Amino acid sequence: MPKLTKRAVDALQPGPREYRVWCSELPGFGVKVPPSGRLVFIARYRNRDRKDRLATIGRVTDWSVEQARDRARALFRQVAEGRDPVAEADAYAAAPTWRDLYQRYMADHARAKKKPRSVASDESIWQRHILPRWAERKVVATTREDVVALHAAMRDMPTQANRTVAVVSKAMNLAETWRWRPLNSNPCRHVARYRETRVEGMLGPDQLVALGRAMREALASGSNEAHIVPFFLLLLLTGCRDSELRTARWSWIDWHRGLLLLPDSKTGQRAVALSEQALVVLRWIHEGRHGGRMFYQGRAVPVDPRTADVFVFPSPRPGRPMSNPARARRRLLAAAGLPVTIRLHDLRHTFGSVGHQLGASLRELADALGHSHLSTTERYVHAPKMRTASQVSDHLASILGPVIQPPEQVVTHEGTKPAGRLH
Repeated sequence: MPKLTKRAVDALQPGPREYRVWCSELPGFGVKVPPSGRLVFIARYRNRDRKDRLATIGRVTDWSVEQARDRARALFRQVAEGRDPVAEADAYAAAPTWRDLYQRYMADHARAKKKPRSVASDESIWQRHILPRWAERKVVATTREDVVALHAAMRDMPTQANRTVAVVSKAMNLAETWRWRPLNSNPCRHVARYRETRVEGMLGPDQLVALGRAMREALASGSNEAHIVPFFLLLLLTGCRDSELRTARWSWIDWHRGLLLLPDSKTGQRAVALSEQALVVLRWIHEGRHGGRMFYQGRAVPVDPRTADVFVFPSPRPGRPMSNPARARRRLLAAAGLPVTIRLHDLRHTFGSVGHQLGASLRELADALGHSHLSTTERYVHAPKMRTASQVSDHLASILGPVIQPPEQVVTHEGTKPAGRLH
């Protein structure tokens, strides 16, 4: 068994079968000579479990003999420390990639624990920003430098960049839980987030007056915008999220206590206090004072409020709620002479801002806007919430002016009663 030198390696010739030549200077270091003639430097060792391992160092054409010998020495030092380089290399080759992490994140975390809107948001972030860059990257090999580079590549969209890092950070925490990474190795720590420009608009008194005038004109003319007038009114008078109102069903309304009982809002189950002004709008819809139909993009949608579990704001497609009325919103705002960039969420901000101006505490506003889960007590006691909702609703209604007049009779599931009292 000669010492391996360049001359000795160059003299090796392939045969009909693979054979190996070992170095006399460094036992365990050698060359594998396959029939193909593609010689490879190798290192043989025995791990602490007394199992023989054969590590591939590299092709003879890529490594000099001395470089390969030094690499073999490094491998043997690792073995002396109790490590198993071959097993570690095999484990790394089989380690999960970001594509694997995406599939488990969506299945075991997002779809199992998040609401549909959040699931769609996470899916978009993965598909648009994470997978195109990291799909085949090993999760265990992802570093802080990788996260910083991803964040920097999205500097032109700071909000989305911050959301992406948040998803990556959650995915890294889950990877630690699933033992795909060492504990406390999250590379997103101390990655500075971009400053975000918050868009939190609210309508001033003059804008509310203009909006009230436009809503009255839309109802009087029966224009295509008429179908969202009660929707706009209820957004302003309740402070609800637009998705909460669009998906609301008649069976969720407790007429007796004046509550909209949301079984699963963004913050979980909650009860929305309905002021008398809000109840007027709902009675108007419920009685069919709008002709027994809703207008949706110029088309009449039949409404049968006697059916308890239909949507308050239905879609032309049976069994579905009204979709986001973007075009009708812009037309109504334009008719009022207001910027068409005003969002439905700005009506919710208006409710909260007016409530604060009227002296409501932050706790009362948080309850009215649904910024926390219901407690056991809140299931039975709604007085503070009702006061806040009524004060804000009455104030906004006085600014808007009369848009929908109170009906003379109230339709309930038990029959017809005078409109002047709750039942």
